[in-house]
Amino acid sequence: MTPLRLLQRPTAFSDPEWLFEVKHDGLRSLAYIEAGACRLVSRNGNDYRRKRLLELAKALSGLPNSVLDGELVCLDEEGQTLFYDLMFNRAPVYFYAFDILSLSGEDLCERPLIERKEILRELASDRLLFVNHIEE
Repeated sequence: MTPLRLLQRPTAFSDPEWLFEVKHDGLRSLAYIEAGACRLVSRNGNDYRRKRLLELAKALSGLPNSVLDGELVCLDEEGQTLFYDLMFNRAPVYFYAFDILSLSGEDLCERPLIERKEILRELASDRLLFVNHIEE
């Protein structure tokens, strides 16, 4: 599965068919969780292998078999992302998930995004954070 590319628009817009999310400053990643193991993969298909990311993968490995799309981030006390802490391995890493592509072997990609986000919200934990959204 491949994450959708981000779209850049010249100006802000509103559309009842779209959901909008805050952009978190981190590294885009897919989390492949299967048989009690988690593999974190970049949007270019490379496995993340840094120590703090391996710690995160271990923390996510207890989730049900699934494929999650999100952002790897470090956070300050107020929940703001700390990009340089992520780059220099200075803080715990979290997975900010904004989509779930499959769950327990079922491909969810044909379901509406709002439905997938509700499924994802139920999986959130202390290291798997749910990215909330704004409608329109």
